[in-house]
Amino acid sequence: MQPKTSHFAVLGWLANMPLTGYEIKQRIEQSISFFWQESFGSIYPHLHEMEEVGWVEVSESKRNGRLRKVYNITRQGRKALHQWLQAPHREEVFKNELLLKLFFGVHTAPQALLELLKIQRKRVHEAAETYRRISEHVSAIHGDSPATPYQLLTLEYGLKGAEAELQWLQRAEEVIRAQYERASGTVSPWDEKDVT
Repeated sequence: MQPKTSHFAVLGWLANMPLTGYEIKQRIEQSISFFWQESFGSIYPHLHEMEEVGWVEVSESKRNGRLRKVYNITRQGRKALHQWLQAPHREEVFKNELLLKLFFGVHTAPQALLELLKIQRKRVHEAAETYRRISEHVSAIHGDSPATPYQLLTLEYGLKGAEAELQWLQRAEEVIRAQYERASGTVSPWDEKDVT
């Protein structure tokens, strides 16, 4: 097996407690999904791969009359997780479609760009509110847990990033409005048509 970051996202949860694949997916959605996504369909193949190399073991238990597969991290899995946590992280390729559209924005109407910025402002504002709510919940419910300060740091990263992006969005709107006002009454690149 070629270890992937996704394997360690799953192992990290199993280091806390034994879980089913469904429970792992729930925990990912409720906590780290704002910076790390795992599809439900990928979790079971990852679990199977890690079982084959001895990082996890599986047991079966019944709950409410249903048979469940419960996964537990092994000593070898803890060692692999520990090594991954201490290794330098890979730089992720940054892609942002909104920035790509702004870069080529001279070829469209300013109103279209302003509408894109408005949509993004709403998304980022909602994300910031979500980070605040989760932070308050984690502090109130899990305040004494040794994991809490680390979890709150990731939420703070998201919140600070959202706050900075909201400031940038306001600035971007001001620049685009100024460009539109400057171009008013003149033939602008987005109005020109190829006449042959």
